[in-house]
Amino acid sequence: MNKRDFKELFEIIYDKFISSFADGNWPESKIGFSKFLAHEHNGKVQAWSKGQWPSAYDCWILHQKMGFNLEWLLTGQGVPVGNKVDNLALPLTHQAKIVDLERENAQLREMLDDKRKLISLYEKREQQIPLIESCEKKAGVPTSTAVSCGTKGGE
Repeated sequence: MNKRDFKELFEIIYDKFISSFADGNWPESKIGFSKFLAHEHNGKVQAWSKGQWPSAYDCWILHQKMGFNLEWLLTGQGVPVGNKVDNLALPLTHQAKIVDLERENAQLREMLDDKRKLISLYEKREQQIPLIESCEKKAGVPTSTAVSCGTKGGE
């Protein structure tokens, strides 16, 4: 990577903004990204997207707000965030695929949690069936006609 060209790093930073921070308060745009960084206008963000390296102060802000590695922000060397695998060596299409997979993973985890809740409810229901049947027997209600414990259907 050319040390003087910030374009590739900016794409990674902007992708993280879109996937992790853009919402109702910070729209998915360079203007929204500028507001997220507390810039008065989007001139700096536009310059970064064209390859201009940010100031040390702006790198510090990106580090503080988004968790990017300062060494990576200042030099382009190392890993973008923490001790994660160095995605800089990957083509941008692979980086985008990683972001998509992380998003899909989050959706699948949410679906799994929902299914676990349903299983728990089903298991609780199964545990209550013997109690209901016992109650019906005591009331002399045939299981097929019982509406609720102690009453016959329709009475």
